[in-house]
Amino acid sequence: MVILGCGHAGVVNTLEYIQHITNGRPIYSLLGGMHLLSAGPERMAKTIETFRRLKIQRIAPAHCTGISAVAQLWTCFPGRCSPCAVGASMTFQHR
Repeated sequence: MVILGCGHAGVVNTLEYIQHITNGRPIYSLLGGMHLLSAGPERMAKTIETFRRLKIQRIAPAHCTGISAVAQLWTCFPGRCSPCAVGASMTFQHR
């Protein structure tokens, strides 16, 4: 599980670094601010491709992800996105 405060380093950069330091362990969930507020089409396409390649099962975008990016994520990953706002509650099962 990856929890982002505000992904200023870039969500793709962050995920790739995590894959590097964990020897490619799977990332099941990604929650938090993905800092995609001003992401253009090319950056969004790379982000979506990375999420698919990593087979992220649960995506919960927050504040700085931006409404357009959130809409694209919800469209591209139906059934895998969850709201992630102040006061949100989530349940996870250990695998």
